[in-house]
Amino acid sequence: MSELGRLNGIALACQQPALTARLREIVITVAPKEREIGEQFEQATNQSFLAQGQKTQPCPDGKALATQIDAAEISLKQAFPKP
Repeated sequence: MSELGRLNGIALACQQPALTARLREIVITVAPKEREIGEQFEQATNQSFLAQGQKTQPCPDGKALATQIDAAEISLKQAFPKP
């Protein structure tokens, strides 16, 4: 969940609203509906957003970020398989 939050923070800081919407959808549809999981996602999002704002590196392009999101989605589905 931390990886999805990290990517969400980057997408937010880099003004990629379509990718942030996709990340929220992944969390809603794949992850268990538990407070702890939601808090972990939000905390990772906040940390990543702030870190991206302090970096001197440019934002990743949308395609590169989408590829990272795909990989994180696969990992999440493996961690929380549907019955």
